[in-house]
Amino acid sequence: MNPENLDDSLMDASCDSTLTQLGAGAQIGRYRIERSLGAGGMGEVFRAHDTRLDDEIFTPAPWMWDNLYEIIANVEPGATSAQVQSMLQKLLADRFGLRVHHETQKLFGSEVVIAKDGAKLQANQNPSLTRLPMVRDHAPNTGRFPEVPEGHAGIAMHYQQDGRVYLTAVAQSVSDLLGLSVFRYYHAVDRTGLGEQKYDFRLVFGVGLDLYGQMEKQLGLKVRSAEVSIDVLIIDKAEEMPRAS
Repeated sequence: MNPENLDDSLMDASCDSTLTQLGAGAQIGRYRIERSLGAGGMGEVFRAHDTRLDDEIFTPAPWMWDNLYEIIANVEPGATSAQVQSMLQKLLADRFGLRVHHETQKLFGSEVVIAKDGAKLQANQNPSLTRLPMVRDHAPNTGRFPEVPEGHAGIAMHYQQDGRVYLTAVAQSVSDLLGLSVFRYYHAVDRTGLGEQKYDFRLVFGVGLDLYGQMEKQLGLKVRSAEVSIDVLIIDKAEEMPRAS
């Protein structure tokens, strides 16, 4: 759950001591405390349920939202995204004592299936395209789709001032689409059966154009609520004060 969606009652530092006195079933505004997940270097952490969004949240110590840190590090030229992430995790472990593990949990989310009228996706059969990272830009209300450079595979997104988003995808799978940040909050999983088949498609959504409704209308992909298995990153420990280098 994004901390920006939390009520101020859970973001206030005074709430930390209040939470530790509460047991399972206690209610704070729209949040119902489920159970304590444990205590350690990051304070006590609780699993809670957002009764308005019908979703689970976690309530760590307030300093994790409030404190800002500056990290300066050198990255080897040509390092891949995965290598950079690995180096960053090691740096956080060295400086903040960060310890994490992964768990597969059943969560309320969404599944994507093929709509009753079939998928509206154009197959891309060119395996020699060079993959590009995500391209995003912000511009006036042109009403035009951005272009992915010729000879390349990727996704380009154009954010207009009126709140609408124009998306162009070249040689992308349904899983690639669901990897975008706009889907991660909803725990969307691909159950279309299309696998890693690559497609070309365009999609416009945003203000006045519901994302999931437009996916069904424009792409023939239906999104519906479902219980899904999600790989969740659990923070076991994090120290507020960084260690000396």
